[in-house]
Amino acid sequence: MLAVRRGLLPRHPFAGHWFERPNVKVRSLTADEFQRLLSTPQHTPTQELLRDIFVFAAFTGISHADLERMTWQDIQTMEDGSRWISMKRKKTGTPFLVKLLDIPIHLMGKYRVSPERWLPKKKKKRKFGRQL
Repeated sequence: MLAVRRGLLPRHPFAGHWFERPNVKVRSLTADEFQRLLSTPQHTPTQELLRDIFVFAAFTGISHADLERMTWQDIQTMEDGSRWISMKRKKTGTPFLVKLLDIPIHLMGKYRVSPERWLPKKKKKRKFGRQL
């Protein structure tokens, strides 16, 4: 530790301390719960958008930060007609390639807001994240 090497601290402040990781049960949606989410009518356009973003992320595994940055230029059509998302992760810069299934393709067409973007820009990040 730099502070110990420079003589600012006599020893590492956490030497001899061990932290226990709490047992957290990771819970995923069941197929029935996910189907119910898909079929539940939403009361406002914002609720519908939030649900659709969640569904898109569930089908593609793409993080919300990467979905915000995604443009139509990130979509590639292969020789066999399949569509793929080709981007770099915002957080790490790691390239990734994800095949688009029918439901995500439908959602992208539903929210096409401009030639560049498929999702509308959110107005208030804090409120959007809380609702999501």
